Amino acid sequence: MHWAGGDQNDWIRNGMVDWLQNRATQHGTNAPSRQSVIYPVMPENVSFAVFTFDFREYGESEGTFSSEGLVMDAKAAYEKAKTFEGVDPARIGGIGSSIGADGVVDGCGDGCIGALSLSPGSFLDVPYTDAVKLMDDEEKPVTCVAAEGDTYSAEACEAAGGNFYESIIYAGNEHGDTFYQNPPEGFGEMLYDWLNQIFEIE
Repeated sequence: MHWAGGDQNDWIRNGMVDWLQNRATQHGTNAPSRQSVIYPVMPENVSFAVFTFDFREYGESEGTFSSEGLVMDAKAAYEKAKTFEGVDPARIGGIGSSIGADGVVDGCGDGCIGALSLSPGSFLDVPYTDAVKLMDDEEKPVTCVAAEGDTYSAEACEAAGGNFYESIIYAGNEHGDTFYQNPPEGFGEMLYDWLNQIFEIE
């Protein structure tokens, strides 16, 4: 789920879609170059179905921005992902950036087994701590990532907790998608470790 600064195509530009689908050159020259900088090598026999979308009033989506509406979009995205051929509707994980970092947690219902939040901040008017607690009560892992200079998101990560919760605070000032422009050391490995935790790929 994308951030407020962009749309669903951000996940192609930062190489995430190709990396998850284990396709090095599918989307032109930029994605592979980002992959070589950010991501560890995906095992040869591993690939993921990926579903991206535009929140209302972003990209190709119509509608008017509202916190309640974006939470509805997040929930609808999870439900839509469950309908695609070849997707196990009981094994879906969410990755989101900024507003999307809240969305992947706020919208995680039946079939969602975990979420990765890059720079959340209760931007959709649902307290991040409350949304994480609901997931933790259902034993669904959440990893929250922020930069220490992004105090609002760092505070959100540090305030949440639970037995299935992890907070990772990097040095710097990155927020959301800027992590992909200036990835801290170990950032790609962190993404891989989250995938392995959720989907047990090793």
